Amino acid sequence: MNDIVSRMQSQKEPEAWRPPSELAKSLPRDVAYTWRGIVAIVASVLPIGIAIWVYWFIAHMDQFQRAYRGGLHAAPPELVPYIALVAGLIAPIMIWVRIARQRSLLANGRVAQGRLLKVGWTPANHNGGHYKASYEFALPGGATVAGKTYGHRSRFGSDGDTVAVVYDPDNPSRSDIYPMLFVKVAEF
Repeated sequence: MNDIVSRMQSQKEPEAWRPPSELAKSLPRDVAYTWRGIVAIVASVLPIGIAIWVYWFIAHMDQFQRAYRGGLHAAPPELVPYIALVAGLIAPIMIWVRIARQRSLLANGRVAQGRLLKVGWTPANHNGGHYKASYEFALPGGATVAGKTYGHRSRFGSDGDTVAVVYDPDNPSRSDIYPMLFVKVAEF
């Protein structure tokens, strides 16, 4: 009996949750890019270059045909160069918007304790896909907000784990799990 009592006394009460120390900095926080953010920015320039080249090449194809006599027999429809240009701009713009949102959120967002509801692989076409995590967190007023995010498996724990969530106080549904994929708190 004494053994049980001594074990119960030796067990410490769980400590209160505390956000990561870098998130305790005053607002607005200084933000820097992670290595994934730098790679995403640099890699997003490539499709733009290819799109511009394809646009220019297709737009001037009739000149190439006259100069080399033969090769391609018919010029493409008038809209093809514009379609190529727009298609090459969509992915980079989507990446830049996500990076800008993460940057704004980390610089000015509040921090809350969250809980992972479900972490899983979401398959996509051609053997690709990404990890998706669903989470929830409570606002200071007591309301519960649910969110989801995508990214590399290393960002997420297991179902039920506690995570730090950065959210916009003006629009709490705009949130993300910390650490974020493309940005981090700057270390000065």
